[in-house]
Amino acid sequence: MQPQARHRPERTYKTGAVTRMLRWFSLAVALTASALLLVGYPQMPNEVPIHFDAAGQPDAYGDKMVVLGVACGIILVQLAMYWASKKPQIMDYPARVTDENAQRLYREGERFFVYLGLSISTMTAGVGELYSTDGSTVGSYLVRISPAAMAVIAITGVVRMRHASKPESESGFHG
Repeated sequence: MQPQARHRPERTYKTGAVTRMLRWFSLAVALTASALLLVGYPQMPNEVPIHFDAAGQPDAYGDKMVVLGVACGIILVQLAMYWASKKPQIMDYPARVTDENAQRLYREGERFFVYLGLSISTMTAGVGELYSTDGSTVGSYLVRISPAAMAVIAITGVVRMRHASKPESESGFHG
C-alpha cells in the first residue's frame, strides 16, 4: 500500500541573489573540476591515488579508470544538490510544515542544499587538484576542511530549520 502523498503549500518566496549565485557557482566548480579531470586523464599514470588521509596525502592507489567514475560522480552529486535546492517542499524537515511556517522552512531547506553543494564542490575541487598536481597543498587543504564545513552546515541547517518552524511571533525569525 502506498503512503498518501503529502500536501504542502507551494513555494512562493523569491530566492535571494546570494543563494542563486552560490548555487550556480557550486555547479560551475563541479563541472570545471570534472572537466579538468577528464582533460588530464590521458596523461595520468595507470595507477592513481583513490583515497587521501587526513593530511591530504594519498594512502591507497587504484586503476586510473576510477577517475572517470569520480568525474561522473562529481557531476551527478552536484546536479542532485542543485535540483534539491530548487524543490525544498519535498524535503523532510525536523518539524511539521504548516501554512504559516512553510515559506521560512523552504527557504532554509533551499539554503541547506545550496551550502552543502558548495562544500561538496569545494572538496571536489581539492580532489581534482590533488589528482592534477600530485599532492598540492591547496588541494589537501580543501579536502581536509570540506568535511568539517559539511558538519557545520548540517548542524546549522537543522538549527535554522527548527527555528524557522516556530511561529514568527515566537521566534522573531525573518529568514
